[in-house]
Amino acid sequence: MPILRDTGRTDVFDGGAWQAAFVIGSVSLVLGVAITVWPDKPPRLSEALFTLALFLLAAWDFVVALRARIGRGIRTSTFAIGIFVALLGVSCMRSSEWATLLAVWIAMAFVAHGIVQAMVGAWSEDLPDSGRHEVFGLLTMAAGLGVLVWQIKTVPALSVLVGCCVTLLGAEQISLAARFDRAAVRGGARVRGLLPPGHHA
Repeated sequence: MPILRDTGRTDVFDGGAWQAAFVIGSVSLVLGVAITVWPDKPPRLSEALFTLALFLLAAWDFVVALRARIGRGIRTSTFAIGIFVALLGVSCMRSSEWATLLAVWIAMAFVAHGIVQAMVGAWSEDLPDSGRHEVFGLLTMAAGLGVLVWQIKTVPALSVLVGCCVTLLGAEQISLAARFDRAAVRGGARVRGLLPPGHHA
């Protein structure tokens, strides 16, 4: 059965990264929609979903740190940011009664994640659509700063904003997964098409 492939400048990641990007992106997309369309969730459920959202951000940072062919300095920074974001996710637990505090944890995570993703996009010329990756990182950072400046006072309002951001992040990761190198398809200018199984570009 033919399989849709997308080839191009996708060898900046080691094999297997596209599956991680697709899974993380898909879960983020579903999670973001759930957070957005159900803002009046019970407080404990809200904090659990926010925690999961930040864990997904951290997971993607770890994928980049461990699977991307990037310099040691940026790799170390990305891994450290992943740990920091995961710790912020843990901080979301037991914070659902204080919307402002939740907003601070989430905003800090978005800013940190956005900075490191923008750095990866800026310093990895072989990344597919590296400029787009850099811009999306800057937008994520801006979203985090927006959460801080807005000084959100209620969990439902925070849910709508965070849910929209997580949905967009998930969609971007799914899109990036489609551009990653597959083991059976290598090199050349970007080509979209139906390639039979086992066919090598």
